[in-house]
This record gives sequence, C-alpha cells and structure tokens, in this order.
Amino acid sequence: MTNPHLNIKHDLKIPETISGLAREQLIENVKSNSARGLPELARGPWPKLNHGAAVVTGGPSVNMLMDHVRKISAEGHAIFTVKAVWQWLMNIGVTPDYCAMIDPHPSQAIYVDGAPKSMKWLIASQCDKSVLERLEKQGSDVTLFHVPIVGADNPGLLGPDGQLDKSKMLVPGGGGVGSRTVRIAALMGHHPMHLFGFDCCYQNG
Repeated sequence: MTNPHLNIKHDLKIPETISGLAREQLIENVKSNSARGLPELARGPWPKLNHGAAVVTGGPSVNMLMDHVRKISAEGHAIFTVKAVWQWLMNIGVTPDYCAMIDPHPSQAIYVDGAPKSMKWLIASQCDKSVLERLEKQGSDVTLFHVPIVGADNPGLLGPDGQLDKSKMLVPGGGGVGSRTVRIAALMGHHPMHLFGFDCCYQNG
C-alpha cells in the first residue's frame, strides 16, 4: 500500500475492527447519533480565553499529583477529563468541567452513571448509542464531536443533502481519547495546557 500524501510505501493493513467492532457498526453509530440533533463541536473560530486547562487522564502518575490538580482547579483553569476518571477527580474534591469519550464499545455506557450535573460531556459520534441514551436520561449537557474512521468515509461530516458540511470538523489527535481531548481544549481557546496521567504505564516497571 502507498501513502498518497507522502508517497511512502508501507505494509500497514487497515484494521477491520475498532474495540472489537466492525467499521460498519461505527459508521452506523455516527449516522444515528448525528441524527439526534445534539450540539456539535464547531469548526470555529473560537475565542482565545484568559485561562488555561488541565486534561486529567488515568495514568498512575496522577496519584502523585493530586495537590497540583487541586491547585490548578482552584486557580480557575478548566478541568477536562476522560471516561471514568471524573470519579477519581470527584473523590479528591475536584469537579471537572468536561468529560470526553471516544471508545465505541457498548460497555463504556456505565461510565456516565452518577456524574455531576454541572459536568459537560464531549462524546465522539462513533460511541455506542447507549452512552447517549443514558446521558439524555440524566439530563446531561452533551456535545458531539467527530473523529476519523480509518478506511471509511466519515458520515458525520455530511449535511442533510449528503454533501460535505464545511461547518463540521474531524478532531485529530491519535487513537486515544486523552490526546484528542487536548486538541479539543486547545480548539476551544484554552492556553496554557496542563497534562496529568498521560504516562500510560505501570508503576514500578
């Protein structure tokens, strides 16, 4: 296979599944979730804000930085987190402003239960519909965003007429929810950025 943008030949194969789900299921998720009429992350331009943001994920190092996270929050910086890490933040006395999810597996729906009403959710359109159903039942504030689906056109970018809607955007940032949340926070105008728990490793080897 050849990368047409860089003219580099490689032997990488496009994965047939993501989180054990076929691309066709992800595409169906995007179509059905986009039809819910929820607000979507806009292309911008976004205003530049006067305060930064912290993005807190679940790497083990975050346990050594609890006081720093509390300090950043007390200084008025926006707190972004991912998946179930909002529970850890609440346990240390920090209420996050935003929580992002990207994993399309249906099992992810349990992470939204009992979340604080003030926390806003950033949900990838490829997520399972059960996630949005639970959030809607809770009366949560939800904004959709779109991510590239490898090996497929991205239906979340199409308008009602089937044509590309230039007001919509794909959020880049690699395969993980943490890196995409950093990009979203930056797009929303937050600067500087404080990152916690991005080590993605086991302590003590």
